[in-house]
Amino acid sequence: MRLLAFIHAHLGDARALFRRAMLFTFLEGLMTAGPVVAVALGLMRLAQGPADLPALLPYALAVVAAVALRIVLIRLAWSSGFRAGNVATEAIRNRLVAHMRAVPLGALGRWSAARLASLVTEDGRWINEASTFTLNRLFGGLAAGLCLLLAAAWFDPATALAVLFAFGLGLLSLPVAGRLLKRVIARRNAELTDISQRIGEYGEGIAVFRSFRAGEGAFARFAEAADRLRRLMLGYTPVLVSLHGVAATLMGAGLPLALMILAWRGGEAAPSLIPALLLGLAAGHALSAAVLGQMLPFSLGMQAEAGMARFLAEPALAHRGREPGTPLDFALERVSFSHDGRRGAVDGIALAARQGGMTAIVGPSGAGKSSVVGLMMRFFDPQSGRVTVGGVDIADIPPARLQALTALVNQDVHLFRDTLRANILLGAPGADEARLAAAIRAARLEELIAALPDGLDTVIGEGGRTLSGGERQRVAVARALLKDAPILLLDEASSAMDPLTERAIQQAVAALEDGRTLVVVAHRLRSIAEADRIHVMDRGRIVEEGRHPELLARGGLYARLWQAQERAAGWRLR
Repeated sequence: MRLLAFIHAHLGDARALFRRAMLFTFLEGLMTAGPVVAVALGLMRLAQGPADLPALLPYALAVVAAVALRIVLIRLAWSSGFRAGNVATEAIRNRLVAHMRAVPLGALGRWSAARLASLVTEDGRWINEASTFTLNRLFGGLAAGLCLLLAAAWFDPATALAVLFAFGLGLLSLPVAGRLLKRVIARRNAELTDISQRIGEYGEGIAVFRSFRAGEGAFARFAEAADRLRRLMLGYTPVLVSLHGVAATLMGAGLPLALMILAWRGGEAAPSLIPALLLGLAAGHALSAAVLGQMLPFSLGMQAEAGMARFLAEPALAHRGREPGTPLDFALERVSFSHDGRRGAVDGIALAARQGGMTAIVGPSGAGKSSVVGLMMRFFDPQSGRVTVGGVDIADIPPARLQALTALVNQDVHLFRDTLRANILLGAPGADEARLAAAIRAARLEELIAALPDGLDTVIGEGGRTLSGGERQRVAVARALLKDAPILLLDEASSAMDPLTERAIQQAVAALEDGRTLVVVAHRLRSIAEADRIHVMDRGRIVEEGRHPELLARGGLYARLWQAQERAAGWRLR
């Protein structure tokens, strides 16, 4: 059973607690059968002749004792099982989040943010339900049913066989319902993911929708996704209920079948028949309730496990545990890479970024500049060639070590719904107030902080939407400066800044240049005119390289871009 094995593999030190819970659940199942067995024995005693109160009192006391003991066992089983199940659920969720950190961004691209969120939340909920509730109910119900079935067999084997045969017929009908339920759950999960994604898109793009008066269309897409889910459930629920009813009817046909067997045997009513029929009825009910009652949550748990297993099967970034050499030069050696396997984002390029100098990468939009930075950060691996730091292939360096060596500021700044202080301290969580203040000054954030109601402790909106684009970029620069990494990658880090702020930021970064490996991707060529080496990219290839005066003198792509920007600097509407 894959679901049980998956949960058991994540129990860790709580495995003994989980096994104890299963033992108590088994005993609780036996105590569930106890009152019915006691009543059956009392009926057998009555069938043997008149019985007074002292003769029947032991059976009545046995019922009371079984109920009392069952209450104690339920408490013990649920106390142990709930704790063990929550340990497993937390371990599974932590493993999913840790795997998100270890999987290349290229692989993560195959999973939408909404689907990843549902793995941890919605699917995690059903794993928790299975580990703390569903498995207990299923195991306890089966234990009670089998105990009652054995007791019925002791009184009358034919009755027990009839109940078992009917239960088997019901089980044979379940695969049809199971396959349909699996398909419905898969479609349901897909629709729920789509709805979550639509809500996220609506929330993130609400300003755009309002400015273009497109809110109705966005809401319509959400309503359409919700309607698809409604129609899915309305369309399949009657079929599933019918299949469930068929299985329940077949499983409950044990007693009629037993009566038919009795008639076939000549209709002789042995004294043990009444207790056997009572036990058979209770056994059939316990078994069908255990299987059918837990079918939906168990199916949801299995579907959740399947989705989690698919994600956890995504290969993590491998490495050999090597340390980079010195100096910390970055190099791309005949590297090729494609995001979609068809169009090459990077095509056989070679470049070197020396420690202690500034290396610039420029070119028109779509030239592959950001893809080069992604390869340097090992957000994805090249299809051919290699990327090295200090002469060591970054594929051999532990990802956490590579991340510790690098600080990235890109044009798509992501801020969290937290205080401004917390967002900046992502660069160095243990930084003291002096270091924090220095980074804030260098990033020119003092004026912004002074204008905020709670200063550094102001909670900014989700994604930093309460800040302007330039302010978000300055926060990103501040946390990169605070990290003080030996390798600094700037990917259009000042694209949303005004010229005065951009110049101030450049001066702050220049102060850090000494002894560091600095790689700058820029559209504004003036900002990298003093770079030690400029690489000009076009359609995934490096078409020119050199210093600013050399590239201008050649009259190639760089010169044309420079001239276009110089003309654009004086452009106006009228």
